[in-house]
Amino acid sequence: EIIIEITNNNDKNNKQITETINNENKISDLIVSLKKIKETSNSFLTELVEAEKSKSSRKKIDENADDSDLTDEDNCGKIESDEEKIVKKLKT
Repeated sequence: EIIIEITNNNDKNNKQITETINNENKISDLIVSLKKIKETSNSFLTELVEAEKSKSSRKKIDENADDSDLTDEDNCGKIESDEEKIVKKLKT
């Protein structure tokens, strides 16, 4: 009986150790995924800031330029193209 009990306890301990290792691996995978999400978010924010700077620069140029030959659609198209690029990058 003692040998059977010891064997059962060893089996239980081995199962617990295996579960612990599996959980640690899952946590490690989760941490890697979170780091990738953080990098993607930072990259996206950087692109948004750059697009906003570009948009602001164009606005200043547009205010000083003689754009009588351009329509509002032409100006909006320039701004939207940067935003479309960001959206396309996010989708990939």
